[in-house]
Amino acid sequence: MVAKALLPAFALLGFAAAQEPRPTFLTHEQLKELLSNTTIVHFVRGKARGTGVLAQDGTARLDGGSWSAKGTWRIDDNKYCSKYAGIRRGYETCYTVQKTGDNAYALHDTEDGTIGTWIVER
Repeated sequence: MVAKALLPAFALLGFAAAQEPRPTFLTHEQLKELLSNTTIVHFVRGKARGTGVLAQDGTARLDGGSWSAKGTWRIDDNKYCSKYAGIRRGYETCYTVQKTGDNAYALHDTEDGTIGTWIVER
């Protein structure tokens, strides 16, 4: 009897969850525009935080205060991808990028779903 009484409540919860807006990610063209010039970003991903410089030639460097890394970046379809020799064993990681404010972005890791943030300097 209790289970039947809860069914309408669960149905409403499912309906409410289905109505939540899905994030809108930047397209290939929007990523190209965002990263068309050398771009400085302030990033946070998990415990890592610092400043990144993404150069027009596809090179990148990160400065986390007590650590730094050099690597590369590229745009692959609608994803921003990067790899650094000393980070994630040198494997490339790709992200879908969501605009969250004037110069703020959320980066959604396409492999594990973790989310990092960028504040882009102009």
